[in-house]
Amino acid sequence: MSQHTLNIETRAGRPVLVQAGWDQSHGGFYLVVQDERLSKLGGRFIYSNLTRPENDRYPECFDCLEEVLASLGIVVPPEMLDEIREDGRARAGLKRVVWTPGGSRHGCEGLERLPGQPRRERTTCSCLAEGLPELAYVANEWDKSPGAAPVYLVRRGESGYWPVYTKLTADELNAELGVSEAQREAMYTGSLFGWHTPGADPQLQEALIQRRRQRQEGIGLPVQEVRMQRCGQGRYEVYGRAGRLGMVLGGKDSWSAETGGEHLGTAPTRKAAAQLVAVRAAANGRL
Repeated sequence: MSQHTLNIETRAGRPVLVQAGWDQSHGGFYLVVQDERLSKLGGRFIYSNLTRPENDRYPECFDCLEEVLASLGIVVPPEMLDEIREDGRARAGLKRVVWTPGGSRHGCEGLERLPGQPRRERTTCSCLAEGLPELAYVANEWDKSPGAAPVYLVRRGESGYWPVYTKLTADELNAELGVSEAQREAMYTGSLFGWHTPGADPQLQEALIQRRRQRQEGIGLPVQEVRMQRCGQGRYEVYGRAGRLGMVLGGKDSWSAETGGEHLGTAPTRKAAAQLVAVRAAANGRL
């Protein structure tokens, strides 16, 4: 996926952010235009190719998207347009370029991945959880180095993330797409640890969010509704009102949680591991 970014004013003096390029995974071009003046008021997309008909969401020719730019009064440097089209002809992979209105460019290209990013693979199997959006945005809270993007884009079924240079926050961008907090967390977890993991399920993330809110409000946690019964050295079965919910096993500072043959994660204490089992049971309506 190539990403060309341009901050410019329309003919009417409206400051906008333009992002366009070739999307390798969809085999077509994309275009997003944002009004930078509204970033502090929640942000507004002026245009996104995701609003196009599903069968033409990523057009193979950039001409129709160039017409959109012209209709919005946005004069994009011809050098930028030429390079975007060349990306399509070359089926460009990871590439990032920032442009000035005068046609000057700087960026990185021809890279398999950015520093610190895992190699991208797209998941097409049935392991994807229900309720995952196509896209989600995550705030960059870990890389504060000069030139680092403030926001990263995560795509359903793909590992890694894409840098996004914008004045809008991740929450503002997600609000525009209708992406909830639970969906965002599930997308981020899936992109880092695999789409088969429990954390890539929005339903589980919603249960975890509710648990955090209950803790803040002083409400009883799900773990209080379960009990543990020892069944061997370092092995405890977890029971709730609906019967056996899962198992925790381990010792000292490392306890593993399982349910139905599925590994839910590890925790430093037996009680915390039982909490993972309880949260999954709550998400499945068993508490």
